[in-house]
Amino acid sequence: IIIADPMVATGSTMINVLRKIPFESVSPKKIFFASVISTNVAITRIKAELSAKGLLDRSKFFTVSIDPEINDKGYIVPGLGDAGDRAFGHE
Repeated sequence: IIIADPMVATGSTMINVLRKIPFESVSPKKIFFASVISTNVAITRIKAELSAKGLLDRSKFFTVSIDPEINDKGYIVPGLGDAGDRAFGHE
């Protein structure tokens, strides 16, 4: 299973995707998480979710950069701005 998100600030989106996978009927050998930018907050939260499900040992994280923090709105600092807006020309 590959779960990708360009920017992972809090990990909520990846955790929500992970929770939708029916692990009672699917047993993946590996779960890959891919992003361009992540935060330690997100990685810690995702690892906690995986650990609670007994999946941490089957998981790998790939990210180009780990930014140091998120602000009070949950945005990555310094980050890239809104990846969706940048990708689809709404900025």
